Amino acid sequence: AAQHAAEISACWKGMTKEEREAATEDVMIELVEQHENKALTPHNVPLNSFQDLMKLHACTGTEILLIAVCANIDHFNQPHIFQTAHTVNFFDSSIRTSVGDVAIHLEGFCISGIKGLAKTHIQDLLELKKKCQTLIMQKCQEAAAPFKVSRMYYQNFDRNIMQKYHLVLDNWPLSKFIAPGNINSLTELWTLYNA
Repeated sequence: AAQHAAEISACWKGMTKEEREAATEDVMIELVEQHENKALTPHNVPLNSFQDLMKLHACTGTEILLIAVCANIDHFNQPHIFQTAHTVNFFDSSIRTSVGDVAIHLEGFCISGIKGLAKTHIQDLLELKKKCQTLIMQKCQEAAAPFKVSRMYYQNFDRNIMQKYHLVLDNWPLSKFIAPGNINSLTELWTLYNA
């Protein structure tokens, strides 16, 4: 390998600036395209974090608990949780709550502060669920006009809404198509409401 590097180096030094540019033109175009694609490609933060934390746990035996939540309603990230087995047992047996519940409370605290931690978070969640349900039903009624849609079906949507009223749902912003009443994250609800 060292011999090839020396040969390449000698060849490179013998080229003019124009020859160097011509020799690397195709590669440079490809690198720029890759860079642009990488900038626009969605990054899978939970997966990357998970892999790094799993390596740390495997190499050191360190028990890990990671909770990442958004700090305000302008950030549309759902809470991310990573935990190793001992932390699961700790929360279940010592604190008698799940890390998911802690993440929801932490998100509520980060968004509305200490006063709104318990009461306001739950009220905000319920109000936003209702707003989302109302908005979805309103949009469904508008799209189905002149027919009247009696209720929204999330399960069996194809049979009860799509076939009956000839409506197609495009660009649902969440990973799962479920009723807003089944969503317990303010971030996901705001994402749905603002979509």
